[in-house]
Amino acid sequence: MRYRSFLSLAACAAMAMLAMPAAAADLPFTSQPVPVPALTAVGSGYNWTGFYAGVNAGYGWTNSDDVTVSGSEGFFFNDAAFGGFNTTGGDGFTGGAQVGYNYQFGKFVVGAEADINYADQEIRSFGALDSAFVNESLEFRSELEWFGTVRARIGFVPVDRFLVYATGGLAYGSVDVSATDTLTLPRLGRTEIWSGKDSDTKFGWTLGAGAEYAITNNLTARLEGLYVDLEDTKVAGAYTGDTAILAEDTFTAKADNKFTVLRAGLNYKF
Repeated sequence: MRYRSFLSLAACAAMAMLAMPAAAADLPFTSQPVPVPALTAVGSGYNWTGFYAGVNAGYGWTNSDDVTVSGSEGFFFNDAAFGGFNTTGGDGFTGGAQVGYNYQFGKFVVGAEADINYADQEIRSFGALDSAFVNESLEFRSELEWFGTVRARIGFVPVDRFLVYATGGLAYGSVDVSATDTLTLPRLGRTEIWSGKDSDTKFGWTLGAGAEYAITNNLTARLEGLYVDLEDTKVAGAYTGDTAILAEDTFTAKADNKFTVLRAGLNYKF
């Protein structure tokens, strides 16, 4: 009896084991994908940090005031007598090269830049005095041959690859200046001349603003405007004749050196 009961239990257990896979096959199957960690973009967007060098070209025009002149004698070289000066010119091409470094933090960029530029800007001023006793004329010429700047820059990145900035700092340049005063005494039939010239490097300051766009990861293009104010230019005129009475008479002609530059540039970022 015990043997038969054991066989019956074993048979029931075997049948139950065989039935379990079949029942499991009838249940719906749901796939559970393995979670994958989300990937965060690292270094996305253009970064302005780094050294760069480039070239620029543009146009400059003078903002200098009229020439003033003073002399050792009250009668000669008098502004009031001349009634002011007519100034012409002062516009011309400018072009050069620049180097600099930028550092970006967030949407802000700070940096420093130095440039050196050729300039073709010359002003000429002319004043005249005509009377029954004396005819006098003074011609003044001032030429900016080259200029450079050393500036700080601070900028903001409103959208990727686009930078707007303000800039300012030291400016310097070479100015070549000359002046000639011609005095004619009609009743004496005599003409006297005073003249002088000088060339010097002048120092001053500059302020400006610009916008720059990164065309590629290494090449950027910019448009920039600068206002430059160098120290005054002065030239002393000495008598060139042989009259002892006039030999000690001298004059000083003065003009300021202010100009504006609008230029475009290309930079290569290392």
